Amino acid sequence: IERPIIRLQVPGHEVKFGMFFGAGIICQGTKYYHRTKHKKGLCGFPGICMTIARFLWGIVRQDNQVVPPTHIKVSLNKQLLQKEDFMLLFVSTLDRLFFGLCPFWGTEPGPLRFTAVRTRARHLLRVLPFLARGRRVAKGTSKNGYYSHNVEEIELYLTDSVVLDGEMYTPESSQQPTLLQHGGIATFLRI
Repeated sequence: IERPIIRLQVPGHEVKFGMFFGAGIICQGTKYYHRTKHKKGLCGFPGICMTIARFLWGIVRQDNQVVPPTHIKVSLNKQLLQKEDFMLLFVSTLDRLFFGLCPFWGTEPGPLRFTAVRTRARHLLRVLPFLARGRRVAKGTSKNGYYSHNVEEIELYLTDSVVLDGEMYTPESSQQPTLLQHGGIATFLRI
């Protein structure tokens, strides 16, 4: 099967290619997992589930200690989307994520599926279960803090680390963009 891939350029790092990029809570969760669960032998599925549960609980409680906001300036296809605090931001070329999640509801043509949730997004508990399955709901709008678009290129200006397929990278400069682009097509063997 053929799949599009992400080309990632983080300031100060070599170009990387992958299929899942994350910032905000995804990076925070990855750091937490490596710092606590992985070192204590809770590798793989059990440690990942415990990490997800911790951060979901932090989201429900709106606990900035567990889920600190990540300030990001976002530009999609050279158009400024937003400059504010995001709780969650990710980009993928996959149709589905782990646990069968399909949190994409953008309708534009484009190989990069971008989804972001603003810190303190309104109606979060009501909206998130639907959006996690790719189903639009009336309150899941950009006005309320929910974004999903299919694009060719994404520029992010941020100082926090980002994750590409489980590997973490920290931009050396927030003055230069972390750039995500369509990186071509990769062929995989379905087993």
